[in-house]
Amino acid sequence: MNPRIPTNFRILVVEDDDAIRSVIVRTLERELQHLNVSIHEASNTAAASRRLGQPYDAVVSDQNTGTSPTGIELLERFRQANPSAKLILFCGGNLPSGSDLRLRLINAAYVQKPASMSRVVAILTPPIPAPGEDAYAAL
Repeated sequence: MNPRIPTNFRILVVEDDDAIRSVIVRTLERELQHLNVSIHEASNTAAASRRLGQPYDAVVSDQNTGTSPTGIELLERFRQANPSAKLILFCGGNLPSGSDLRLRLINAAYVQKPASMSRVVAILTPPIPAPGEDAYAAL
């Protein structure tokens, strides 16, 4: 393991479909094992909202989980709570008008369903810092 790559990477996965959430979690555990990843799950955005005070390095959320807030609203709240977190929004249909701007404002990535897990892994994988560079600054 490269000592310059941060470990104990905490991810929150928010998805109402149990099968999809399970695939996301298993894939992230396998592909990000070098980060000693700790993945937490929420079955909807309302449950995820109760975790706003927890220090996640990344939040991966579905746009529509059948509860309030929407996925974008949830990611906006997480951005306020943790400015350095990586944020990814999944959506199976069209995003509401203005969503592109909202996602850019909070520096969140958008992944259309069916999701490319390789793209999600690439977004979440921290860059390897250059020699002498602070490992956490590269995130």
